[in-house]
Amino acid sequence: MRCFDRPLSGLNLLHYPPPPPGFAGVRYGAAQHTDWGGFTLLAQDDVGGLELQRVDGAWIAIDPVPGALVCNIGDALMRWTIT
Repeated sequence: MRCFDRPLSGLNLLHYPPPPPGFAGVRYGAAQHTDWGGFTLLAQDDVGGLELQRVDGAWIAIDPVPGALVCNIGDALMRWTIT
């Protein structure tokens, strides 16, 4: 595939601790964002916190699955595959 003829990869290891007890703010950890690359793999834990924004703008919580990885299609892969 012509989009992958010159490989470029990156690895970021991030950890977002759970919010402190009594935290009532609107944001903790990573703010609302899109992932710019081809795809992102997210390891899950029992803390949760991952949300997905639907096309209509509503946010839905992604329930953690023990031992699972979430594969997020990034902006670049989405753009390359639009016909």
